[in-house]
Amino acid sequence: ENNAETALNIVLTQLKTAIIRHNTIQNNAGTGIGVAISGSGGPATITDNTIILCGTRGIALSGITTATITHNTLTGTGGSTTYHYGIEASNSNLYLEHLNISDFGDYGVMNHNGKDFTLKNNSIRDNGGGVTFDGYATGNTLVEYNTIENNAETALNIGLTQLKTAIIRTNIIQNN
Repeated sequence: ENNAETALNIVLTQLKTAIIRHNTIQNNAGTGIGVAISGSGGPATITDNTIILCGTRGIALSGITTATITHNTLTGTGGSTTYHYGIEASNSNLYLEHLNISDFGDYGVMNHNGKDFTLKNNSIRDNGGGVTFDGYATGNTLVEYNTIENNAETALNIGLTQLKTAIIRTNIIQNN
């Protein structure tokens, strides 16, 4: 609580696994949870955490081959801060389910050059934007049973490389 930088930061060597669960992280000027795995990377599971009032990112991932992020609440500090994301990931397979993401100045979810992407049963609201891809993902995308609303900019922006599939179904997308 009340940290000037990242509250919980894990840095591992390649092929290791990060499991983070059952934490409450609040009032941090930097990132709530940061996970980096060097070399060829490794998997991460982040579940049942409450991350409140983070100044930059709720969860930041680097070098993660597959990230499973479920049953978390992420609340930013509001405002229009650049690079203020609920979840920011690079070059990962992302599975996001049962998340409440709100009050981040930039996007609720930022996926840089991702791979497979699943977004199911989430609430993403009151952010600078909903979900966006930076670059083109090299895997398939499934987005279903989500509520994406009241975000200041784009609700859902997905970019895939050729011959990949995006399935978007049974979502509530409104007031963005």
